[in-house]
Amino acid sequence: MKSNIKYISIVLMLAIVGVMSYQGIQVSRLEERIGQLNTYIDKQNDQLDSLKNKIEDLESLTSQDPPEQETEVPWFWEALDYPESPRALIGSLEGQNQLIPFEGVLGGIPYFVLEEAQILDQTYVFVPIEDGHVMGGMILKYAFLGDSKIEWTVVDGWWPQEND
Repeated sequence: MKSNIKYISIVLMLAIVGVMSYQGIQVSRLEERIGQLNTYIDKQNDQLDSLKNKIEDLESLTSQDPPEQETEVPWFWEALDYPESPRALIGSLEGQNQLIPFEGVLGGIPYFVLEEAQILDQTYVFVPIEDGHVMGGMILKYAFLGDSKIEWTVVDGWWPQEND
């Protein structure tokens, strides 16, 4: 009987050692998985921080007042002895909305966006147009007349068309 108890004790001890070894392996696997998850979380936090920084940079750019755009003096201006400054040339389009051959949408009235106009060469100007809803653009030809007057001619333009 003593040998049976001894035998049962040894079997129980081996079973306990086996269960403990199995649990130890499971704990090791869980600790490894926790480490992998922590590494993944760290990478996600780094990416999130990077995105937050980019958002802050974009917000700081959009919160600043845009720089005043200066109309460059084209190389030909003085060479051709033009009577007006480039700024005055673009400014002369103020109030000349009758040159715009397009109808506005949703009750808008098309107008020149003079701040974004560009002198292309000694004959042509590109001028964006909008009506508060949509944007388009026009190419205009200019010519200096006597007494500092400027003649404008529409060359081409584009405007979004509504689909019927």
